[in-house]
Amino acid sequence: MYQFKELGGLTRAAMVAIWFYATTQLLLGLSEALDLGAGAMGLTTVLNVAGLLIAAIVFGCWIYRANANAHVIADGLSISPGWAIGWYFIPIMSLFQPYVAMKETWLASTYGSNWGDAEVTGLLPFWWGMWLVSGFVGWGTVFARQDVALVGELTLVTALFSLAATFCLTRIIAQVREGQRVMRHAEVFA
Repeated sequence: MYQFKELGGLTRAAMVAIWFYATTQLLLGLSEALDLGAGAMGLTTVLNVAGLLIAAIVFGCWIYRANANAHVIADGLSISPGWAIGWYFIPIMSLFQPYVAMKETWLASTYGSNWGDAEVTGLLPFWWGMWLVSGFVGWGTVFARQDVALVGELTLVTALFSLAATFCLTRIIAQVREGQRVMRHAEVFA
């Protein structure tokens, strides 16, 4: 049903896009926290939105391909490549299903057909926790719009949690890519 495709170039692109977004988020947080003026905030907002769109598209391509490869490597995964992306856009479900998709992808990529009995690295729940906290704090800026200083502080805190999530996510992406490379190599030479 799925064909294995190497993640090399897509992994590099995803990491660059994710770090670009995290950097623009930090710049936005700093410009708001330091109240650098409308010009700086406008520029960093445009860069941040562009970074978000680029990262969402490239990461979406990466998670689709990584999950499809995981289906080639191991049987019994419950989340398809399409839903590995789609769950990010479904209210309520977006709080846990993307984590489940990444967990299955990581486990299958690391342990192959023995993925169901394996333990996940602590990096995954930490990444997901940082991602959720970043999102919740970010939503706090919507409710604090009347207090400019608080918005700046919340935007900066959001960026810091996002940086922690980004660090974890790029490590997870590298682990999935390497695990799939090793699994594929083992399969070819078995």
